[in-house]
Amino acid sequence: MSRQIFLYGISAASILLFTSLPAFSQLYKNPDAPIEARVTDLLGRMTLEEKVLQLTQYTLGRNNNANNLGEKIQKMPAETGSLIYYEESPSLRNRLQRKAVEESRLGIPILFGFDAIHGFRTVYPIPLAQACAWNPSLVKKACAVSAREARMSGVDWTFSPMIDVARDPRWGRVAEGYGEDPYVNGVFAAASVSGYQGEDLRDGRSVASCLKHYVGYGASEAGRDYVYTEISRQTLWDTYLPPYERGIKAGAATVMSAFNDISGTPATANAYTLSEVLKNRWKFDGLVVSDWDAVKQLIPQGFASSPEDAAMKAIHAGLDIDMISGCYHEHLAGLVQEGKVTMEEVDEAVRRVLRLKFRLGLFEHPYTPESAETERFLLPASKAAARQLAEESMVLLKNERNTLPLSSTPATIAVVGPLAKEQRSLLGSWAGHGRAEDVTSLWDGFKKGFPKDHRLLYAKGCDFDGDDSGGFAEALSIAGQSDIILLCLGEKHSWSGENASRSTIALPAIQERLAEALKKTGKPIVLILSNGRPLELCRLEPLCDAILEIWQPGIAGGEPVADILTGGANPSGKLAMTFPYSTGQIPIYYNRRQSARPQQGLYQDETSNPLYPFGHGLSYTSFRYGAPTSSASVIGRSDTLQVRIEVTNTGQRDGLETVHWYVSAPCGTVTRPARELKYFEKKLVKAGETKTFSFAVCPERDFSYTDSDGQRFVENGEYTITVGDKQTKITVTQHVAGHTHTALQANQIFLEAESFAEKGGWKTDQQFMDQMGSPYLLAHGMGIPVADAKTHVRFPAPGIYYAYVRTYNWTSPWSAAKGPGQFRLSVNGKQLDATLGDTGDRWMWQEAGKVHVKSVDATVTLHDLTGFDGRCDALYFTTRRGALPPSDSVGLAEFRRQALRLPDTPPTAGKYDLVVVGGGIAGISAAVAAARLGCKVALLNDRPVLGGNNSSEIRVHLGGRIEVAPYPALGGLQKEFGPSKVGNAQPAENYEDRKKLDVVLKEKNIDLFLNYRGVAAGMDGKRIANITAKHIETGKELLFEAPLFADCTGDGTIGYLAGADWRMGREARSEFGEDLAPGQADNKTLGSSVQWYSVETQKNSRFPLFEYGIKFNETNAEQTTKGEWTWETGMNQNQIDDFERIRDYGLLVIYSNWSFLKNRLKGNEAYRNRRLGWVAYIAGKRESRRLLGDYILKEDDIRKNVFHEDASFTTTWSIDLHWEDPDNSRKFPGREFKSVTEHILIYPYAVPYRCLYSRNIENLFMAGRDISATHVALGTIRVMRTTGMMGEVVGMAASLCKRFEQTPRGIYQHHLADLKTLMTRGVGGDGFPNNQRYNEGGRLKDKPRVLQGEKDPDAIIL
Repeated sequence: MSRQIFLYGISAASILLFTSLPAFSQLYKNPDAPIEARVTDLLGRMTLEEKVLQLTQYTLGRNNNANNLGEKIQKMPAETGSLIYYEESPSLRNRLQRKAVEESRLGIPILFGFDAIHGFRTVYPIPLAQACAWNPSLVKKACAVSAREARMSGVDWTFSPMIDVARDPRWGRVAEGYGEDPYVNGVFAAASVSGYQGEDLRDGRSVASCLKHYVGYGASEAGRDYVYTEISRQTLWDTYLPPYERGIKAGAATVMSAFNDISGTPATANAYTLSEVLKNRWKFDGLVVSDWDAVKQLIPQGFASSPEDAAMKAIHAGLDIDMISGCYHEHLAGLVQEGKVTMEEVDEAVRRVLRLKFRLGLFEHPYTPESAETERFLLPASKAAARQLAEESMVLLKNERNTLPLSSTPATIAVVGPLAKEQRSLLGSWAGHGRAEDVTSLWDGFKKGFPKDHRLLYAKGCDFDGDDSGGFAEALSIAGQSDIILLCLGEKHSWSGENASRSTIALPAIQERLAEALKKTGKPIVLILSNGRPLELCRLEPLCDAILEIWQPGIAGGEPVADILTGGANPSGKLAMTFPYSTGQIPIYYNRRQSARPQQGLYQDETSNPLYPFGHGLSYTSFRYGAPTSSASVIGRSDTLQVRIEVTNTGQRDGLETVHWYVSAPCGTVTRPARELKYFEKKLVKAGETKTFSFAVCPERDFSYTDSDGQRFVENGEYTITVGDKQTKITVTQHVAGHTHTALQANQIFLEAESFAEKGGWKTDQQFMDQMGSPYLLAHGMGIPVADAKTHVRFPAPGIYYAYVRTYNWTSPWSAAKGPGQFRLSVNGKQLDATLGDTGDRWMWQEAGKVHVKSVDATVTLHDLTGFDGRCDALYFTTRRGALPPSDSVGLAEFRRQALRLPDTPPTAGKYDLVVVGGGIAGISAAVAAARLGCKVALLNDRPVLGGNNSSEIRVHLGGRIEVAPYPALGGLQKEFGPSKVGNAQPAENYEDRKKLDVVLKEKNIDLFLNYRGVAAGMDGKRIANITAKHIETGKELLFEAPLFADCTGDGTIGYLAGADWRMGREARSEFGEDLAPGQADNKTLGSSVQWYSVETQKNSRFPLFEYGIKFNETNAEQTTKGEWTWETGMNQNQIDDFERIRDYGLLVIYSNWSFLKNRLKGNEAYRNRRLGWVAYIAGKRESRRLLGDYILKEDDIRKNVFHEDASFTTTWSIDLHWEDPDNSRKFPGREFKSVTEHILIYPYAVPYRCLYSRNIENLFMAGRDISATHVALGTIRVMRTTGMMGEVVGMAASLCKRFEQTPRGIYQHHLADLKTLMTRGVGGDGFPNNQRYNEGGRLKDKPRVLQGEKDPDAIIL
């Protein structure tokens, strides 16, 4: 993996601190400048002719597509914008790219595209088959392989995925899509986009994806390609748009318009779909390209009178790139000069093209490195994925009398049919650069995969079509000698795909006649079908004992077929598209609307039911579905519930089962389909095993529907959830709060405050994300209003909007008065009526006022009025007054996901050996140690700076000693990054944030992810498989996969999410025999400190009167100019759930006390010229969850110096437990804010390694204050030099886990000597003096008198 550093969300001032950008005379050439600024700069330098060329696409190389033949361009302009690239090697691309970059005036690179539909050279099953696998993660992997091969071959952009909902299998292009269901197409759209685009389009392995064909192409009349489609607006929103919306939410870079005419307006020039919906409502900022020659084809469609007219109508509608037709190239400049097209329209299109080129990194890396084909194509892992996807996509349609799997006893098998030795047709249509010789034929697969004692006989029998039955005799001859017949029938590859419409979906008569002849032999027939569409099988099905649909499986070909036939694999595919009984039933699909007379209107001459319905697929085992259970039967519109069902494998074989969850509503304002698929899940269920499948139901997502303009609604009433043959009913009612909560609609805008482009003086506060689901903006001005926060929004349309802000009065727990955190909202400079943030005793939606939007582009501003920590979580604009988002945490979390268009499966950040979560001293040390010992490490920190409590945000100095026996090399890292200055609550520079960052950035094995917080853990039994992390400003989520994880969060967050054992609070004295423990266990913890200081000024400095529920006077005021660690609160509150209130009380007492000193204290000369210089808004926490390991450190270990064989890092600090300051308790009973301590000195003690890994999560380390210790023991190990040494040991152990393929526990059990070797050696750099001689703690006690032991003559032996 290439090295990545993520510094998202850093303020402009911080960027200036972190790096000095080189000067560029042309901003667009500066790789460190924001993309939008680069685009704007470059656009301003371009001539009209240069702009037009960016909107023109031609071809380069050999084009084998018979449907789209392009003329070879002899003289390619250096300013060409994009090309379709047909070569397999990057050499031709690089030659032309060099011309563009080095010979054109501005050096704009060319964008190279290609149709890598289901593979580039490693060809996977056709997309229709992929859908039948019901495995989005596997499809994502296949797309990633395709992207890698394409990018390494010179292609930046693939015209895939196709997500046209298709319900007419006569249309040849059903092969390219994911079937008949909108939800399924949407799921695989997101998976494909994620696979193609990866985490970073600039990484040299990813390509831009393209959602096509937008929109309604699959509704072509009578299945004929390119023709008219009649689609009502209701059907457009119900059926054809949803997959595209989901693909856009997944981050698709581009969209391709469709050929078809949509109810009178061709998609190529359809302003409603291209501009109104795609660009305005969905906020798509990528580019839209036409299909091949489609702009010019507006003329035969009767929509344009000439190529010039076609170009004008297409650009007006929002089409950005003209593929091949030349209409833009030849006419667009003239249209601008004539005033028929505005320069703004051209600029907007060009902006989108340039934006993609910058996102792809083409300006920095325009050329594709040359590589051998063996480095790019058909790699073992790529072929393995192709084989697995082919296997899971195959559908067992019929299996009478358990004909399959074939018997293992020796047998003679007749292999008959035109597909038996065919290779090219198994690739399917749109096979990229796939070659027939890469494919394993069915015959070769059988010879390789069948038992050696099986005798195989072959006869072709007949061709795919025609009337020649001359081969029947040979086929009948070998069938007579055989025990069973494998009949291999199907379609040529050219019979499906583009321009491959068929009037009947039955196989040619010659193939059916061959089957009829073989049936007369009386031998069992297994029909193996390879095709690119559902087929009419009503005549073939009765002739066959078993039918296996293998589709067009790609290069794997016959290998997975042999596995399934012999029982080496259990078929798990299920149909994603209905197989009609006959062609005359078309269109037939599962989610049709109800009939007015369900018992009538049926066919008189044949069944009205399909032969094989959507979702059909057999297995070699059997599954029993239990009764579904739900967590509630009546819910509000914004609530959520879980529906679960137990599935038992009652057969003798392990099997993969896909559970489909359907929803239906008996009635509604708009009629609904009889049932709609809303979720699916695939799991391995072993023989005899029962597994639980679950569906998280959100009415606003799963029970809602759209009207004919895309407005989404949920209606009250009864809904049925169907799974298998079981049902459960849910009743939806109005939300109990009395408001109509609604999912995000087209005439609404949801803004996360932390995502504002300009924060001004507002701070992003992420400390309470686990409770709120999101960070918020905090106006932390210490009594001085902060600068405005601003962002740009685009409203869906002009009109009247009602503005709501999620906020509350943070002083409400202590005072009934209107609060001090007041702010206002402005839109386009006009301030709304309401003052916000001064009312409400909990987070709530407060109405800000009414906005008359005249121009859809607007600036939204948060204007602080006081500087006293007003807070804003989110903003919401709606045309329906009172239609609010949810306020409950579960409903709001789901609403946020929809509003922010977060994919169900986050993109993968990368594969790592170790993921360290938490960038404090422990986390830095763990990451650096592991990296230096050869591990690839991801280090996540949920703030923009590293250091945790030792950062400039909290300002606690380091404590404890390093370089202490038995492993004096431990702690060496802190000499590299530890600050050299002493003191709490000092100026920011004392904490040397930059030094810590530099140490991390120098490690080539560390990828640093600043501003990312771990929010979920994916489990594989008792192991963490992955964690999901959310960016605290953008809301973007990333998935981190690794064999090892280290929780250095201080809160035990990852352990908690993973289900690790933990505790919080004080243990009873009797549990561990601890003298310092209380008699009874309780929830009391060490508190959290909000530190502060004031500074001297040259004149009288005013401070507002601040009196909110806590009164200071001459006798109880803290007459001081500074507050350090002793300003500690929250000892009797939950340090997780109550942490916002704990922090806020710290702020309250600081402001209240300072206000008294400034405004009420008599004789306050010492304070008149002082102002608050710094008040922490990130509280310094001492104790939270403690994760339990194989050993729990306790008081006796430390005070008696008990020896353990796995002794590791040494703790030297006293047992330092805090409690309420008695004087403060007397003055403020129950509202204490100061603490005291008594230092109980200890002799240096080496803590067991077993305290550093979880006892029940097999691959979880921990370092920091969340390790395995009692409350009393935490009193010594919690200081940061000690936690840093913990991190070093964790990093060392992680490297051994990698080397020996062990778990953390396995290092203790099998490789303790290796760990001791590493601890002896250390990982610190050479030549660094010990600059950590301050705040080392009190004098060291003499070693306790103990029993003699053989390991250590002065230690107690445990």
